[in-house]
Amino acid sequence: MIGRIALAAGAILFASSAMAVDKNDVTFNGASSVSVLKTIKSYKDIKPTSSKNKLTFAINRHGNSDAAKLFKDGLYMMNMDHFKPSFTTANLAAEVDLKFTINGKSYTANGLRLTQYKEGLRNPWAIGGKNCVMLGRNITVNRGKVSTELGCSALDENNKRVSLFFKTTGDNTGISYDTINVSVGPYGSL
Repeated sequence: MIGRIALAAGAILFASSAMAVDKNDVTFNGASSVSVLKTIKSYKDIKPTSSKNKLTFAINRHGNSDAAKLFKDGLYMMNMDHFKPSFTTANLAAEVDLKFTINGKSYTANGLRLTQYKEGLRNPWAIGGKNCVMLGRNITVNRGKVSTELGCSALDENNKRVSLFFKTTGDNTGISYDTINVSVGPYGSL
């Protein structure tokens, strides 16, 4: 009898762990907080949640071409941070309106797209949007470092247009998996 109870408990434990959902976080360094104002569309209708300067997507990491298509649909190469623009599968994707707090001031960016794509065993993040422009790639050859920067149109708390800059970095071991640096500048400084 005890053996059957142990076997049943083991089966329940296995079943519940098999159904566990990954928590896929992206942190926006440079912001003290980020909040989701609106989810315009998302893969499998997953709504991101926020805590301080981090967004969390609760979805299993199973690369899917529909998620990659949702991120890329209607964007040109210049509208996205493209360490690897040729990715064909992604774990998740969403188009959202986000509010960032940077140095005590609020900034709203509408129509930002986020995705976590598949790169072998890695799951790096990419960001883009129709109101964004890729500013370039900086490569430091001797240290094996690379960074890309994307400038996006946003509004400050007085509804004046500003530019938000999103920067991802990598080194010879790979792209930073879960961090996007964010800063603000005057509109037109793209």
